Amino acid sequence: MKILMIIPRLAGGGAERVVSNLSMQFNNSKYGMDMLLDYNDIEYPYLGKVIILNRDFKAATSIRNEFLTYIRKAALLYKMKKNHMYDCYISHSDVSHILNIITGRKNCKMILVQHSQRANVQRSKISRIIVFFAKKYYQRADHIIAVSQGIAKECTEEYSIDREKITTIWNGSDLQRIKEAIRAPINEEQSRWLATGKIVITMGRYVSSKGHIHLIRAFSRVVKRYPDSKLLLLGDGELRGIYEKTIEILHLENNVILCGFQNNPFALLGRSDVFVFPSKWEGFGYALEEAICCGIPCISTDFKYGAREILRYNGEEILKDAVYTKYGVLIPVCNGEVGDSIACNSEEEIMAEAIIKVLEDKEYQKKIIENNSNRLYEFSLECMVARWSEALGR
Repeated sequence: MKILMIIPRLAGGGAERVVSNLSMQFNNSKYGMDMLLDYNDIEYPYLGKVIILNRDFKAATSIRNEFLTYIRKAALLYKMKKNHMYDCYISHSDVSHILNIITGRKNCKMILVQHSQRANVQRSKISRIIVFFAKKYYQRADHIIAVSQGIAKECTEEYSIDREKITTIWNGSDLQRIKEAIRAPINEEQSRWLATGKIVITMGRYVSSKGHIHLIRAFSRVVKRYPDSKLLLLGDGELRGIYEKTIEILHLENNVILCGFQNNPFALLGRSDVFVFPSKWEGFGYALEEAICCGIPCISTDFKYGAREILRYNGEEILKDAVYTKYGVLIPVCNGEVGDSIACNSEEEIMAEAIIKVLEDKEYQKKIIENNSNRLYEFSLECMVARWSEALGR
């Protein structure tokens, strides 16, 4: 089967890593996989041919450039499908879904992969068009892949897609690579970060949706209990300046470290005491999965969607307090936005209490790590590839 993956770029997020991983796994005697990218922005490894619409750019330089890219992509997809160049066309973004559908399904199979919840769509510039199109035309796809049960449920309830057309496939992690990366040596600067005290860690872009500002404020309470504890924020982004200012106001300069992007985050994750994932929303929660694969106790906000699935909590109520499952801790999503009062709100206090409890309860830490170690196949590339093979064969 010849497959074309349609995605704007091959850098930055969970969807892009999924395409990267699938290309590495699916270029064999049974499958051949190429990728169609909008822009020349590639961070992740891949196998197969890459077709890039804008080789001179890593991102759209103007609205006009973005619109012309959509036109060129639609024309190219139509030509490819007419000439039966690929057996299956798999799109990974809302605009790519639209172009995949309008260029038809003659001589080919058409699959849409839903990575994001509708709330994310509503924040986009063309949200009304996307929502209208999804409700009216997504049903035409041969198959829908959802990255979490929550996304699958939303596809059914919000877009009226038949449930039998939808398969949930979690994003998979390369367990062997993570295992090797954990054991890799760290540099002198990283050694200083880990030198003293309890180590709390998180990772993700410095943007509002990741909730880091709430974690920083909550950590000010942890420091009162453990004055030499450290919070490591792996990543970077537009809110770095605001984080720095908040750290200064709370006098956390010796406790909170903005580490920037790390080539090997797993070496730091594997040497830390607790991972906290404070996101406000996610489609799945790739970073939470990766932290579990590193053998570290995890605390996560109850974002939509993925956290309850990953930590195996079946309750349906809106959380008002922390829930301590056998696989990690679920806490309420934090209210407020960047720039709100520096004082901790109630959700941040719950977060701080959960961090302190996990740091102090060695038996619970051991239980979490042991329970998760027995279910790592659920998070593996092998499991993801097996589920994908089933979906492609339908």
